[in-house]
Amino acid sequence: AEDDKSRLSAKIFYRRCIMKKFLALLLCLMMCGTAFLASCNGEDEPEPSSDAVLSEGSTVESSADVSDSEWTDGIVGYLGDGKWGREMPEFKWSRDTFNVLVYNNNVQTTYFSEEIEPDLYPTTDTIISEAVRLRNDIIREKHGVEIKAVLCDNVNTTLKQQLEGGGDDCADAAMPFLINCATLAQTGNLYDLREFEKDGYIDLSMPWWEKNATESFSIANKVYFAVGDMSIMQKIVSSAIMYNKDMLTEKHPELNMYELVKEKKWTYDLLMSISKEYTYESDNEDGMTWLDTWGYGGTYGNIVSFYTASGQRLISKNSDDEPMLNAGTSERSINVLQKLLSTLTEKNTWVLHAEDMGEDIWNRTVKFFGEGRNLFRSTAFSAVKKIRPYDVNFGLVPYPLFDENQDDYYTPCAAKYAYGCVIPLSAPDPEFSAYMLDVMSAESKGENAAGLTRAYIEVVIKGKDLKADEEACEIIDKYIFNNIIYDLGIIYDFGIDTMLNTLVKNGSTDIVSALDANKESIAAKIDDVITLYNDR
Repeated sequence: AEDDKSRLSAKIFYRRCIMKKFLALLLCLMMCGTAFLASCNGEDEPEPSSDAVLSEGSTVESSADVSDSEWTDGIVGYLGDGKWGREMPEFKWSRDTFNVLVYNNNVQTTYFSEEIEPDLYPTTDTIISEAVRLRNDIIREKHGVEIKAVLCDNVNTTLKQQLEGGGDDCADAAMPFLINCATLAQTGNLYDLREFEKDGYIDLSMPWWEKNATESFSIANKVYFAVGDMSIMQKIVSSAIMYNKDMLTEKHPELNMYELVKEKKWTYDLLMSISKEYTYESDNEDGMTWLDTWGYGGTYGNIVSFYTASGQRLISKNSDDEPMLNAGTSERSINVLQKLLSTLTEKNTWVLHAEDMGEDIWNRTVKFFGEGRNLFRSTAFSAVKKIRPYDVNFGLVPYPLFDENQDDYYTPCAAKYAYGCVIPLSAPDPEFSAYMLDVMSAESKGENAAGLTRAYIEVVIKGKDLKADEEACEIIDKYIFNNIIYDLGIIYDFGIDTMLNTLVKNGSTDIVSALDANKESIAAKIDDVITLYNDR
């Protein structure tokens, strides 16, 4: 008993040291600046780390300083305010490593994994590597398990090879892109994570698993992949609206974008109205080009983002938890799509699509915002850092409400590029895999000492890129990252998003005819997925 007490005391002491080390680093980096996570828009290479000085006196309020009495052996997931998550089953395995198959940066130069092992890449932000290291240290101390990243050029291809060949070198878990997760699930190559909930090895209802994602990914009450706090990619590829504060002040000094958001007055109509005031020929050359001034800059694909932000879905679910077509099946859905098409296809009035900018379009979208010729810009968080070379004072707000009757803001996720956590059928011990995935996500929870999520939001986004803009920080927490939407219509590639993008590209507003022409093929694809899931 004395030995048990000594071991517990040692664990408590170790845990507190880890927490204090993390907090000291967190506060220091918030004061002196950090390098941004090596993740950017899909067309650019990661950039080396660089320093940025925050506003004097900026700090991060911490709720992760946990006292001895609040920590209990066997319980994971600190939730803040002295509350812990859940008690795990007894650790019964003799395994000393947990191998997670992830992307390296050889081919995937943007969305490669930096969240499993620390110090894999020199471009990774310091605070991210430190959070990963601390999380892994805690797990190694508590369970004797070393977390290892199995790096490969293509997770999907490598995982298929392991599934076919088997063997001792198979990964315990993998993190493919969500579109690949959907394919692997349909081909019957993944374990249903719900099966491991019965014995408590994983609990998808805990806050370190993304609730919106789990509800969306579930089909026929089976969940073959999930999104948890062990990954920050789902936040990196989520979208918001960036705006030039100085440009806005020139014509609307009284307008506070953050207050508009809080008062639920930030709407699609307001976005268009203001954008039209800032769209004009400014380069002394006939014809509107990217060298002129524009109110809004985006892509053809923004129609899906605005549609999702309106509270509508491409795909919804029936009472049996089966996917069904939602786009165009209700009066509101039709009205939203018709309005979006009629406005997004307007020429030279308020919006410039990246695809219409000629050559080098992705760099041009950054340049014309950075040079003060674009008021509002649709951006994934992966692309926010690209504005750093420019002296531009900007803020971030969520995608607008479709109208003031909408109940909440919804954040579109470019879900094709987010990771899903999966346990492949080739995993040597699937129960061990489920246990470790739950532990990793729990220990990565934003409020815990090794909080990967916290490190990314508090230090990288709020501190470095927004330069301690306190109002923007509140907006990010409450209105952007709090309600990320994962649409099955994108993840399962039923073709609806492609149809809408094509309509914008072609300048067409005939959504009814387009839906009629594609409805049968979409329905057939949905039926195939339902059949595959129900047959297991």
